Amino acid sequence: MISTFKTIIPFILASSLAYLFYDFSLFENRELASHVSQFIALKGGDEYVVSELVTTEHFHRESGKHLKYLDIPIQHADLAVSLQAHFKYYIKLSELEYSMTDDTLVFTVPKLYLSTPVAFESSTFKPDCQASLFSNCKKIGSKLMSELSKDLEEKGLLEMPVVYEKAAKALADNFDDFVRNNENIVFHRNIAVVFSDESSPSQRLFSYDKNSILK
Repeated sequence: MISTFKTIIPFILASSLAYLFYDFSLFENRELASHVSQFIALKGGDEYVVSELVTTEHFHRESGKHLKYLDIPIQHADLAVSLQAHFKYYIKLSELEYSMTDDTLVFTVPKLYLSTPVAFESSTFKPDCQASLFSNCKKIGSKLMSELSKDLEEKGLLEMPVVYEKAAKALADNFDDFVRNNENIVFHRNIAVVFSDESSPSQRLFSYDKNSILK
């Protein structure tokens, strides 16, 4: 009888432990997330964004090894990447100069800047790589990513000539709105904008009738 009892007790204990471990209703899932930041510096800004250009960019890279003199490919990788880039152009308010000529307010802007690094939407980043048997996409992909910021910056600077018109209009419109919201603290019928760093600087004139909005 005692022997049988000794046999039953371990069985009961084992069954109880098995029930505890396999009855998942006795357990709850817990997740722990942490974030640590280090305060380095807080600086004032002088960047006034006056234009934004959104484009779809396509990049292509090829790499490989060929047998000398025979032009026979031994390794070859072909990578194509598309993404949506956001080019933001800004002026520095501390550099802005203005003057009044009759009823025309003239803004002279020394330079239009491209904000860098150029931002792009990660959700639109679409790589497509084809590699031969003895090659892979990792190396060519790493090279493209290391050059991506520079390539986007060069693209943004190339687009600069088409941005001046929109930037000038934005500056004039925003200042006119500011004046209207502050009881016409500056009286003007026209606003002219000149970008000094433009290859052929020109004065862009925008008319604002104080009795009716003409934009």
